[in-house]
Amino acid sequence: MGEITKKPITVAEAGRKGGLALLSKRGKKHFAEIGKKGQEVMKERFPGMASAWGKKGGRPRKNAF
Repeated sequence: MGEITKKPITVAEAGRKGGLALLSKRGKKHFAEIGKKGQEVMKERFPGMASAWGKKGGRPRKNAF
């Protein structure tokens, strides 16, 4: 008989699988709630910057090395 080998999944695939599982478990409302919480934290940390970042296409990211 042939052996069944498991192919390792990438980090992106694992994240997608986990995100879809969370979506089916908790629903879209959960994602909306955590998004609002994140937005409030960003407003506290960087007051007045959301408008400027939105015009530039989003919050600047750190440089990748």
